[in-house]
Amino acid sequence: VRYFIEMACLTIFGCFVNNDMCQGPDPHKKFRLNSCHVSVFNREASELYWDFHILAKSARYLDTTKHSRADDALLLANKIVNACEPKDAGSYEYCRSVAKKFLQVKNPSSQHQIYAVGHCHIDMGWLWPFIETRRKGARSWAAQTELMKLYPKYNFIASSSGLYEWIKEDYPSLFEEIIKYAKEKRFQPIGGSYLEFDANIPSGESIARQMLYGQRFFKKYFGMYSDTLHLPDTFGFSAQLPQLMSQCRMSNFLTQKLKWNKFNNFPHTSFNWKGIDGSVVFTHFPSSDTQVAWGDVEEVIKSQENFEDKGRSNCSLMLFGIGDGGGGP
Repeated sequence: VRYFIEMACLTIFGCFVNNDMCQGPDPHKKFRLNSCHVSVFNREASELYWDFHILAKSARYLDTTKHSRADDALLLANKIVNACEPKDAGSYEYCRSVAKKFLQVKNPSSQHQIYAVGHCHIDMGWLWPFIETRRKGARSWAAQTELMKLYPKYNFIASSSGLYEWIKEDYPSLFEEIIKYAKEKRFQPIGGSYLEFDANIPSGESIARQMLYGQRFFKKYFGMYSDTLHLPDTFGFSAQLPQLMSQCRMSNFLTQKLKWNKFNNFPHTSFNWKGIDGSVVFTHFPSSDTQVAWGDVEEVIKSQENFEDKGRSNCSLMLFGIGDGGGGP
């Protein structure tokens, strides 16, 4: 058996000359790999862990004054603690059957509906050089195609045609696999722009070219134009965006950064945004207030409680998966 190790010599906040971000990455910084470990994945143990994780979080975060679900979760979690024998794999099946009594109960259709989709936000140039961004994209998206083989109902969205272009250049077989799953509408290219661009400083001409090159790439390789501008991590937006979007065949807009304002709470989650010239685009802010959700119980509750337009809609989007530096679900 041969093992291949891929390493990125970075700390959590990058690796810069004299530890100064303004001086750029230090190409001469050296690291040493002292040890590594190979582990065997135990799927039954993992699935039991996550079942128990949901029960524990439900017992902690659900409001006991509104319903009995928190008490139900606590009771069943206690049964699992008493029955589980870590060295007896046979006990895992029984414990999962206990958890199923809680997990199989569905809310009525009148409850808030959350549509969760896999997502992997990648900052194209932040705390690492561009060459590492190219590898991050490959590692992250290859993981998604493998998940699609394991989970037939799994869907994933990814923006930035520039990153798709890098994947095509560096990992052509992965790009072909992405095209295959895109035809099945499981790996969904979105965004309609070359990158997730800044929308405050650049001119209208710059933004128009972002959309031109983005849409041109999606049409050439995926046979479609994106109908959604996807800027989940952009701070602030020009009032001309609806006009530019409409002229580039995009009628929807997604972000969530305006909800991070410490002083003025934006009053809507799903709404129509009218631009300077009267162009209108449908806009949605994921009410979990993040583009890197874990899908934990508290985030699900927050999505329901934080949704600002309950009188007009009862559904929201959740983008789940590790992001900024890539990774995904």
